[in-house]
Amino acid sequence: MQYTIYSKDNCPNCEKAKALIIGAGYTLEIKKLGEDISREAFFARFNNAKTLPQVELNGKHIGGFLQLEQ
Repeated sequence: MQYTIYSKDNCPNCEKAKALIIGAGYTLEIKKLGEDISREAFFARFNNAKTLPQVELNGKHIGGFLQLEQ
């Protein structure tokens, strides 16, 4: 399984999401808002996103930290 997290610096839920995925032994790619993806591209991709992180599993959007945790 390949996880991708869209995150930003100083984001507690982003750090929790990373730790959860890494702790479970899965592969993780991190894309930082403003560095790896522009704000415009982020909101075009996740037009209903209200929070960070946003998480994809094998290229499919699963939601934010709460959805990942479930």
